[in-house]
Amino acid sequence: MASQGPISTSSHMSEGLVNSYRRKKRKPISCANCRRSKLRCDRHQPCASCLRKRCASSCAYDQLPGPARFEDPESRPEYSDVTVGGGMQPASVAQGFSAIAATSKERQLEPANTAASDFRKQHTLTHDRWEEVLRRPMNSNEPSAFAPDDTGSRATSFCFPFPSEPQLGKNDLLAMIPFASCDYLLSRWFMYMSQFFPILHGPTFQKEYAAFVADPSAVDFSWLALLFMLLSLGIHTLDYDGPLPAEINPNAPLLQVSGRLTRRYREAAMMCLSKAQFLTRYHLSTLQALLLVIYEICHEEGVEQGWTLLGIALNISIALHCNDESIPPNVSRIEIERRRRCWAGLLSLYGYQLVSHPGVDMYFLTDVAATMPADVDDADISEHAVTHTSRRLTQMSTMMFKVRLFQLSSKICRHLKGPKRLDEKTRDIFDVEITTEQRLWDATYLVDGNSEVHSLLDHSSFAHWSLQFHGHHLHLLIHQPFCRPRSNSTCFRQQSREKCITSGAALLRLHQRYWEVPRLKPWRWTLHGLLSFYAVHGAVALASCLLEEESHTSESSQYRDVFIAAVNRIGELQHRSPICMKAYPILSQLQALLFPEQYKWPNPSNTNFLETFDTWVDNLQWLNADTIDWNFLDGIVEDNNGLST
Repeated sequence: MASQGPISTSSHMSEGLVNSYRRKKRKPISCANCRRSKLRCDRHQPCASCLRKRCASSCAYDQLPGPARFEDPESRPEYSDVTVGGGMQPASVAQGFSAIAATSKERQLEPANTAASDFRKQHTLTHDRWEEVLRRPMNSNEPSAFAPDDTGSRATSFCFPFPSEPQLGKNDLLAMIPFASCDYLLSRWFMYMSQFFPILHGPTFQKEYAAFVADPSAVDFSWLALLFMLLSLGIHTLDYDGPLPAEINPNAPLLQVSGRLTRRYREAAMMCLSKAQFLTRYHLSTLQALLLVIYEICHEEGVEQGWTLLGIALNISIALHCNDESIPPNVSRIEIERRRRCWAGLLSLYGYQLVSHPGVDMYFLTDVAATMPADVDDADISEHAVTHTSRRLTQMSTMMFKVRLFQLSSKICRHLKGPKRLDEKTRDIFDVEITTEQRLWDATYLVDGNSEVHSLLDHSSFAHWSLQFHGHHLHLLIHQPFCRPRSNSTCFRQQSREKCITSGAALLRLHQRYWEVPRLKPWRWTLHGLLSFYAVHGAVALASCLLEEESHTSESSQYRDVFIAAVNRIGELQHRSPICMKAYPILSQLQALLFPEQYKWPNPSNTNFLETFDTWVDNLQWLNADTIDWNFLDGIVEDNNGLST
């Protein structure tokens, strides 16, 4: 067969490709009890779920669990469909919990001689209540909790980096540029966004833009990609602060038009990078454009969507010597600072990844020898020298704080993956380090130390709130293992629980400020991605801590308004934010549990209720509402009501 020519090769390949993704009938690999209750099974003998429910004797498999269970090709997990980006999405597995009410009745019929030690042992196997919020899918069999099921928020006309649409020429790409509005949109970037992600040197870009306006046909594709990304980000600042320029505003709702335009310009930027063959040929403008693509994705769609591109950017950064400590000969100081700014921007993006999905260890980047950019303004950099000033706040101040956050986050996330994650001394050291950073931010950005007053003279002071999102998120990460009295009573510490409640509420209040403060309208679009992720984590942490206490009603009343307001905001953001779309149903149910009187539900105060709630929540795929059967609440609440009466 191998010696045959390429006759009908394409048809054979196409047929083979279709067959390779065709769903095959699989044998069940979960135990009978877990399949009946629709719970996640760890496939041990007996499994953790059966041990927890005290029915270990009835834990049975159609085939024995173990490494050999996938030796039969027919039993291997198959993929149901292929995404636009070329990656495969696993076939969704329904994980409903409609049988939990029946499980409660089964528990009453089980033998009473089950050792209490077995029950306590299973608490050590229980995942922390909100760990699913932070879990990154690291294999093809685990779907992303944050990946939107719909493709509305993604670009659908290309398979990056190779466009599936007919190739556009340079003239076609140039025709997409709104020349009459270019100056305005670029000025929006430099006025509002450059302080948050200052990877460009303004005067250098100004010269490059002047050359482009003089002769657009001579533009390099990499630089054209950079221009498209700046236009896209400039439009984002108008999402809630319109109107859009008349040249690009076809009488339609502002958010609808801006969302379509930003995706279109990002598509164009990716097409330009593809035409520039950026995987093998790259310039500094290539790296700058790629970093802006990732930055927009993080704040518009979600951090995990930019993970692969970030790895490409890291390799390009190293190839361009952005992390070199020495100053190469015949390279201007401006060029050196531009490269160092890109390296700092790269580290800040990795900081987003670390705190959002702490299971990833990027600590090795802290050992990479590199010199950070000078903490100065653009005007302080000349061809041959950098003039250091005594100004407290510069254009690079926020970026320098983000680099420090990356370094601190790397240490914290490595510690949380290690065997000493429950070491209290280390937790306290990290807590002091985070608090020290927060105080430094206060001293830099606030006017006379007043957290409610920010400078009227510039916009960069609002970066203070952006940094506080990261700080409170880190507080939650280090205190999370110590605030679970029911599932981890030996490690429970009241001060950690109080810290999680305080930081969770603080994240919701920060989210509220970004949504309500008029001066923050140009940055409100960042609530579509990363910042709303932090708020969702804060809400889940707050709800989990309050629900741990049997008398949570009185304590939760002081957080009622801030929690309900956060749920309402998440609901309003659903139409633009994949994260909010996934989070809203879950937060709505947590709101109902926290404030049952609003929904005329009984107070979930008895032990059986809370243990069943733990069982349910431990098996959740957070923010993947399609896999959750919320009908279980009716059954469990009815059981609780019967026990209460």
